Amino acid sequence: MAEHQDNILGGTMQKVMALLSNLTGQKDVDLQPFYQQGLVEVVCSVFSEAAVLYVEREETPGRKSSHDLLLSLLDTLHNVLTSTSRVVRIALHVC
Repeated sequence: MAEHQDNILGGTMQKVMALLSNLTGQKDVDLQPFYQQGLVEVVCSVFSEAAVLYVEREETPGRKSSHDLLLSLLDTLHNVLTSTSRVVRIALHVC
């Protein structure tokens, strides 16, 4: 994935982000290995770049859009926050 970060609007990067969204969307998945591999840093980095490109593309019609990538990133972010919320609720219930 790191070798494709130069072209975040490319098909490979969009497919990787869609796959990551699907992997993190499983209810019973343990996200700890993803966190250890830098999930948060990758999502933040790609999200920042995609947002900048989105603004630039809106000013220049006809260029490749970042909509699909942003949707996958938002899904991944939603999945991570949902999982975090679930873990916090369990921890608070135990206390």
